[in-house]
Order: sequence, then structure tokens, then C-alpha cells
Amino acid sequence: MDERILLFLHPPKTGGSSLIKNIYDQYASPNSGTLPDQLYHDGVLYYPGEGFFVDACSEIPESVFEVLKRDDLKCVVGHFCYGIHRIIPRVTTYATILRHPLDRVSSLYRHLYKDRSLSIRQFVEKEPWPGVDNDQTRRIAGGIHLTGSCTDETLEVAKENLTKRFEVVGTTENMAVTLESFRKTYRWKNEVYSYLSGHDPDGDQFELDDISKEIIMKKNEFDERLYSFAISSRS
Repeated sequence: MDERILLFLHPPKTGGSSLIKNIYDQYASPNSGTLPDQLYHDGVLYYPGEGFFVDACSEIPESVFEVLKRDDLKCVVGHFCYGIHRIIPRVTTYATILRHPLDRVSSLYRHLYKDRSLSIRQFVEKEPWPGVDNDQTRRIAGGIHLTGSCTDETLEVAKENLTKRFEVVGTTENMAVTLESFRKTYRWKNEVYSYLSGHDPDGDQFELDDISKEIIMKKNEFDERLYSFAISSRS
């Protein structure tokens, strides 16, 4: 199996949990059992924190620094941003999974507001969380711009990073192909499985009205362009 350190950059609400379970199946010992509660276990670091509540690119927790330098580190998974490879004194490889912004933001809303105490329109217009606004572009660009301030420059940096540093760029919408790309690229020996149930687990499905769609796409213009770039460049 590939001996480089795998850095799975997981933008929130892209279905990455299915990939994380597969990554654990590949890199952890066969007798490790289910996913552990510890952040670091059997060579796998689960990057701490809920990435859609805070700016995950602003500061790497001190506790993570020491783990990233461990000799037995095999991979890092979680809601981090491009750039953590600079701390790791070994060869690394990035991978990620992207999702169309309409579906991703809708999933994020259902995850945070199961009680519907806030409408999705209010959520997108008023909430200051990074997850609402071009979060995929910002993370892959390395967090060089704050929420609400992504630019064409941010997008170009993200595109360059995807092209030069990310060996696998999958999509939530085509999870089977994404999993197979991981298996082949990193020479995984175990079978891969999709743990997605075929529907969004964050609540009931609902139809977005046209105004909400327009607001989401306006807020996520760069994510939509990055998503389209990733699909066209990998086809």
C-alpha cells in the first residue's frame, strides 16, 4: 500500500464520512474494531473540531502539531484546510471530495436546523459560518480569505492546488467512482464500500424554492466554479 501520508481534506457535508470509514478500514489494524473515540488511533488522525462552526484554517491546534510529526502517522482525515503538509516531515498526498453547493448547503442546513427554527433562506443570508459561503474553495485554497471575501484569486489558488497537489478529487454525486479512485490510486488492499444510504441523512428531503436556490448559488459562486472545474479536469 502507498506509504505516503494521506491527507483527506473533508469539506463538511460532502459525504466524507463514508470515505473516512473506508480509510480506517485500510490503514488501521484488522482487529481494531469500530471507529475509536480518540482523535489519534492506529496511525489515523481525526482532525479535531466541527469545521463548519469556526474558521478551521485560522489556527492548527497545538495538540495536532505533535501528532503530525509522529513516525507512525499514516493519514489525516477531517475538516482541515490545505497547508498542513508543511508541518509533516514526510512525503504527503492530498485527496478530497466535492459536492454541488446547492446540495451541500441544503445538507448543512438540515444538519444544523432539524427543528426548522430558521428558514434555509435566513440561514444562508444571515449565518456567518464558513460552511455557508464558498467553504470548499476556501479550504482547498488554504484559507487565504475569510468568510465572505473569496475572490477570483482564491479560486485560482484552489484550482492550482487541486491540479498540482490533489491526486484524488471525488464527488459526492458519484461516490462509487470516488471510492474506486481512492482504492486504485493508493493501492488499497481491502474492498471499499459506500456507507451512504441513498438519501441525505440530515432530515427529510425538501424542494428548494427558486429564490433560495439563487441566494445559495450567489453565496457559493466560487464553489460552483471549482466543482465544475474539478469535474471537467478529471473526466
